[in-house]
Amino acid sequence: MIDQKQARREFSAVMRGTSADDVAFRKYVLAEIRCALVRAKLYANEIERIGIALKGGIVDPESAVAMMADAGTLGFLMRNEEEDDEPRSDDRN
Repeated sequence: MIDQKQARREFSAVMRGTSADDVAFRKYVLAEIRCALVRAKLYANEIERIGIALKGGIVDPESAVAMMADAGTLGFLMRNEEEDDEPRSDDRN
């Protein structure tokens, strides 16, 4: 027996000029984007937690950097080589 919801989705896809594979791929990409958003929020929370600990004197700067490395968030802190070539607006001469 044909699932009515699936049939409507496929019919809708055909009417829009997209195939069922395109619809499935779109759903997959949207799911991956949602997962990436959750991971980004987790990283942001971890960075915030480390910053609060540093600000409150619970950890020293070296430990905060080590915690960032352990959490996999050190790349958000350190600039890469390409960015080093570009002047920053807050750099003072």
